[in-house]
Amino acid sequence: MENSFYRSRIIIGSPMVGFYRYKDVFQIYPSDELPLPVSGQPITIEYNDKYRLKTDVEEKRNVFEEGYGHLDFLNELIALLQIAANSPCDLIRNELNIRPGVQEKIDGFRDVSSLGLLELSNERIFYRQNPGSLFVALQKQTDEFLDNYFRLNESERNRVSSTLLLHQKMRKIILISASMGLVGMISSIENLVYFQGEREGFVVELCSECSTERYKVTGRFMKFMKKHSEKKLSEKLGVKGSYITNPDYSNGKVDDIIRELYTQRSKIAHAGKILELDRKLSEFSMKDVMLFNEVEALTRIAIFSFLINYDFSLSGKAY
Repeated sequence: MENSFYRSRIIIGSPMVGFYRYKDVFQIYPSDELPLPVSGQPITIEYNDKYRLKTDVEEKRNVFEEGYGHLDFLNELIALLQIAANSPCDLIRNELNIRPGVQEKIDGFRDVSSLGLLELSNERIFYRQNPGSLFVALQKQTDEFLDNYFRLNESERNRVSSTLLLHQKMRKIILISASMGLVGMISSIENLVYFQGEREGFVVELCSECSTERYKVTGRFMKFMKKHSEKKLSEKLGVKGSYITNPDYSNGKVDDIIRELYTQRSKIAHAGKILELDRKLSEFSMKDVMLFNEVEALTRIAIFSFLINYDFSLSGKAY
């Protein structure tokens, strides 16, 4: 597929200074247009549609024969950026439209080197989201994170992108329903748990009494989260003093924290025990807010860790 460049404006949760370019795939920099009446800061993203995930579905086109396929790649890049920048990212769109329109086609990336490079931080991924007045920064290992992502084969990338897109959208869902946002973020990790099981040849056992399939979901989820925990990643990156767990959780063992999060998810999904944030308008417990922040942080860290530590020796196996 030949190079095909587009330029779009998106929003990010904090002010941005400098630019970041990842190879010939995409670059981001502060928007030189007036801010829109939206929550967040507008930034410009330029991207090469050559790296869009290929599908068998025919590309949608408008009456001028302009394709919409590049919007799918834009959607994917936004989800990747939200992880690497640890800041909410989203499309700018007219809410009356089902999807954004065709974006501006350009000849290539604009030279924005005079803006200076965007800050890279070895601690960014560990912060609880919305770090106050901090400027946008990317995790120091963002190049490695993206290298591994774009190295995935088509089947792998389809699966991993599902996790990225679901996680990104759940960050918005919390504004409507904190309970469903929590369930969705846990589900985004469950997708990786099942995917990794398929790659490693996990065999589903049958119950000897009723022949029900036993996926051992809870145990496998906990094992995955422990392997890709905040503490494990901080040790791998050599970041001391950055195990920034909320004080309400910092005294507990990792296993206990993960079990609590998964149990809360099950209570919401199966027993209707939604968070007070969704039930009451008059008051709510700050514990619910801290719970969601913990879920968002630990699942985001796990996704980043999963890709940083991706085992390519299992690629190409049947799954």
